[in-house]
Amino acid sequence: MAFFPIDLAINLEPGYRKAIEVDGVQLLLIQPDERPLLIKNQCPHMDVRLDNADIESDLLRCKAHGIEFSLSDGKAQGPLRDVLTCLKFFPISFDDRFIGVDTDDL
Repeated sequence: MAFFPIDLAINLEPGYRKAIEVDGVQLLLIQPDERPLLIKNQCPHMDVRLDNADIESDLLRCKAHGIEFSLSDGKAQGPLRDVLTCLKFFPISFDDRFIGVDTDDL
């Protein structure tokens, strides 16, 4: 198990967003409210990066085609809900003052 630090935990606040690559995997660390989330920085629809997606409340909206995904369960909203793959979430780890990811989880 190898911890990869993404940022200082003190930097997290509502609206936080940081794209990073770890071991060849594109990740996006966001904090839309009080809870940080780590997702694959790739839309399940057309593999577009999500680092410029709109985030409102519990929804992430891909700018490429406007598809919205729930940040609770990763599912697409609307008619594509049962068709598209969900957003991929990764567990977040903490080490001293840092928030990051265990590379074994990628």
